[in-house]
Parts: sequence; C-alpha cells; structure tokens
Amino acid sequence: MTKVRKPKTSTRSLFSSGFRIAPVSIIMLFLSLLVAWRDMQYAGSSRTLARLVCLGYSSESKQIWFQGHWGFQYYIAECSALPVEWEMRKVRPGDFVAVPFNNANTYSLPPEDVPVIRHYEDPLRVASTTHRELGEGFYLHIAGPLPSVFGRILLEYVTIYERAT
Repeated sequence: MTKVRKPKTSTRSLFSSGFRIAPVSIIMLFLSLLVAWRDMQYAGSSRTLARLVCLGYSSESKQIWFQGHWGFQYYIAECSALPVEWEMRKVRPGDFVAVPFNNANTYSLPPEDVPVIRHYEDPLRVASTTHRELGEGFYLHIAGPLPSVFGRILLEYVTIYERAT
C-alpha cells in the first residue's frame, strides 16, 4: 500500500512574513503622506496668494477681478473680488485682474489691453497633486493622466494685470 502524502499547509499568514512586506509598505506610506502634505500646502498656497492680492490691491475706487476656481476662488472672493467674464466687459480701466497659474478655467488676457504688473509666488515644493505642465491631474483630468508627481515642482504664482483701456 502506498502512502499518500498530504500537502504541507502553512499556518503562517501573509502578514507573518512581514519582513517582505514591511519595506514596501513603509515606502508607500511615506509617499502617500508626502502627497497628502503637499495637497494641504497647495490649498494653503491658494489662501496665501489670494490674501496677498487682496492686501496689495484692495481699493475703494478700483475693483479686483479674478479667474480660476477651487480654493483661490473661495479666498479671493472673501475680499469682494469678482469673477471676470470672457469678454471682460465689466472690467473698467484701472481695475485689477488676478490670474492663478495652476488652476482651472483660466485663459490668456490680451497683453496690449491688460499689461502684467506683478507676480506673487509661493515657495518651491517637492510633490504635487495638480500641475498642467507636468501632466498631473488628480483634481483636474484635463491637466494630465498622472495622479501625482515627485521632484522639482514649479512655483505656484498669481499674475496681477491692470486694465489699461
């Protein structure tokens, strides 16, 4: 009579071999926290840049207009800034238009009509969640296919224009 051997069954779970999973898990946790931290800073930079614009250009006689959405829209609207329409019919000579660099629904303004007068910049970052020039679009699918990127990220900035004519 031949003896049938039973296959060995291991009582060890997948996680009991933690020495194989731990390094990858630690790296992924670190990268996830880095992206979350950068996302929080991106929201903070929108607030900071909007407040700089409001402090520098709020006036009784001149209106601040803006392009863009998300946090920038929320914070700049707190100082009575108004969204600018495509044709800029309501923007009077001397009014200011704030355009964030890395945002949704922004478009170029004619340089002869609205010259640049100032850039406000936010410091350099190491990770990002939305950046058109890098093809990264976690919040904006038209920006690109990547959910996040790491490396040298370009500065966040807002350009201030003054309506000339």
